[in-house]
Amino acid sequence: MNEQNISETDWWWIAINQASCASAPIGSKKPPKVIPTPEQLVGYQTRQEQLAAQQLLLTEPIERVTEYMETLPSRIESGEVRYIRPKRPGRPTRGATQWIFEGGQARSQEWRGDEDDELYF
Repeated sequence: MNEQNISETDWWWIAINQASCASAPIGSKKPPKVIPTPEQLVGYQTRQEQLAAQQLLLTEPIERVTEYMETLPSRIESGEVRYIRPKRPGRPTRGATQWIFEGGQARSQEWRGDEDDELYF
């Protein structure tokens, strides 16, 4: 990641890997690295929106999830939401998700970000 990826405000991230969806326990100005690497990493402006999105993704019928996901491109384009699509996602797991934040903080809840990942913000 480079300096242009640093925000002035914290973003609250969700890591999505097939039916798995994990929320970061803290907000961060830079995108965190996540282990295992998710298929998608979505950043929200508030913890409340992050948790509401996670709840929707995990509990709503697939039709509602699809509708929600179809709203993301316009929200990404407007800057309301941040989006990263890693080039080499890991396989879905049932275990904990490891979140690694700027400054070496790690919070357990297993993305090692690559420079060629697709960043949308």
